[in-house]
Amino acid sequence: MKMKRIICSIGIVGLVLGLANFVMPGEEPKIDSSGKGLKGVFQVAQPPAPKVIYQASLPVAVKAGDYDLLTVVQDFPPGSGVPPHFHGGYVLVTVLNGEMTLKEKGRERIIRSGESWTENPGDLHSVVNAGATAARVVVNILLPKGAEATTIIKQ
Repeated sequence: MKMKRIICSIGIVGLVLGLANFVMPGEEPKIDSSGKGLKGVFQVAQPPAPKVIYQASLPVAVKAGDYDLLTVVQDFPPGSGVPPHFHGGYVLVTVLNGEMTLKEKGRERIIRSGESWTENPGDLHSVVNAGATAARVVVNILLPKGAEATTIIKQ
């Protein structure tokens, strides 16, 4: 009888310890001391977190309505560009490779790889790749429904 109690007690302790490793809905998983996974159930490999290299923001106060967020990636060979134009929405442009020369309000400035510029609706400007190597940009436009993305000014 004593042996049955010992075996039964060991079985109950084993069952309790085994159940302690299961995660119920809404509970946090139990991480082992190495921080790599769940104790006694299986190991969960954690991928490395991404590293933020650059971040740009464009504070915008928009009226209620329907909008499209248009994202365009463009390649500019040396010497290519876009003549004077404006956009129908707020714009955030980031240079991914190379550099672009932005002409606006009577000034020129060079925007290099990893840098950004912003535009408000109706801002007249032009851009050109005046560098010796190709440039790539990503353009994000918050465009009200029905508005023209880009309007080129005829000269």
